[in-house]
Amino acid sequence: GHDRPHSEARRRMTDEPLLFPATGAAWAPSVAELMRMRAVAAGREKPDRILRGGKVLALHIGEILERDVVISGRHIAAITPVGHFDCEEIVDARGFFVAPTFIDAHLHIEYTKLTPGELARLSVPRGTTTVMADANCIANVLGEAGLDYMGQTNTPLRILRQVSHKVPQAPDLELGGAHLTTAQIAARVQRPDAASLGESNPFNLDESSARKQVAAIAAGKRITGHTALLENEPLWSYLAGGVSDDHNAHKTKDVVERLRLGAVLTVMAGSMNDNTPEVFADIPALKDGLRHIAFCADDKLVEDLDRQGHIDHHVRKAIACGVDPLAAWRMATLNAAAYYRVDHLIGSVTPNKLADLQLVAGIDGREEA
Repeated sequence: GHDRPHSEARRRMTDEPLLFPATGAAWAPSVAELMRMRAVAAGREKPDRILRGGKVLALHIGEILERDVVISGRHIAAITPVGHFDCEEIVDARGFFVAPTFIDAHLHIEYTKLTPGELARLSVPRGTTTVMADANCIANVLGEAGLDYMGQTNTPLRILRQVSHKVPQAPDLELGGAHLTTAQIAARVQRPDAASLGESNPFNLDESSARKQVAAIAAGKRITGHTALLENEPLWSYLAGGVSDDHNAHKTKDVVERLRLGAVLTVMAGSMNDNTPEVFADIPALKDGLRHIAFCADDKLVEDLDRQGHIDHHVRKAIACGVDPLAAWRMATLNAAAYYRVDHLIGSVTPNKLADLQLVAGIDGREEA
């Protein structure tokens, strides 16, 4: 499986003691893997696999290049001119686009009504292979055991945790089955399997929330936001606590204001509502903010995932709203990876990255992976 306890990341992924593992440390290459990648890219060793002649999405620069993608084990070793290297296993990618797989920037797996493994069976074949997941629902029932159950799987689905901000959300009103202390949450958000501190009540600005947010900031983690329809002082105060993304804004003026304040906009398309058309109602107004937009399903039932798709739905919908296809694919991949500080591991078809790749017949959103 891809997700393992953070202690195993220390033991398995490096030949040197890993004293301060960063987000996604379990996905990092071992010394042996890195040495082999170098040798393959230098032409001294044969690749394990080559995707030949596909149209590679070069998302950092916004180009589509006819190239070979050279694979070493579970990683991309090199992107080369067509035919530059050879090996026993050649995948004919001519006529296909070679793209990174999709990332869901904010999801509650419990709302799908599926376990992580069953979600993988539905979403991975449609191109979504990584989710940033806040297990706040099951945490209210099972506490840390619930967080751990929803935070790992032996399937190809990669899970990074958005550590639930407060469990339960309203202790005076809820009769849940578990309670997590400030210290427990602050400790969990510092782990390498955590991408962020989970979304919080924008009106809860007590000292406990500050302690958890400081722990996240000091550990280099993001703080997931839920800004509702806040504006002016309430919004400024919420963002002053280190919150740096939002999946609620959908009107152009609110989206632009959050982007101006440095908050990444994660466009929500769940079972209750789909914000995509409203977010992209005035694309010119978003300007360079398009590079700071990602996609999330948030609360999406299995029936809707099956009917509409996962992040592939966002890509199709955004393109239908007028977003440039390469920009939409970047939102679904590299933007999310860069924001959550794992773009050195996933999110692009570039050397040293995990070979989380999909071949598609077109990038305008009409073709299936």
